[in-house]
Amino acid sequence: MQSGSFTVKKVENIPSIAHEWIRKIKRETGYRPTRIEKVFLNSEKDITEEVRAIDEAPIPDIDIW
Repeated sequence: MQSGSFTVKKVENIPSIAHEWIRKIKRETGYRPTRIEKVFLNSEKDITEEVRAIDEAPIPDIDIW
């Protein structure tokens, strides 16, 4: 279990900022299997599904040619 504090300029950016923090945890732990169980905003608003949706979204194709 991890917790953290973040400064955010726009409320709509909160799920993606939380997801970036989870990605940082995954990098630091060698990408071992990680499960997003609960993500709360200010200890009261559950944003778990929004963060999971970002985590499960396909990575967009990048055309480098």
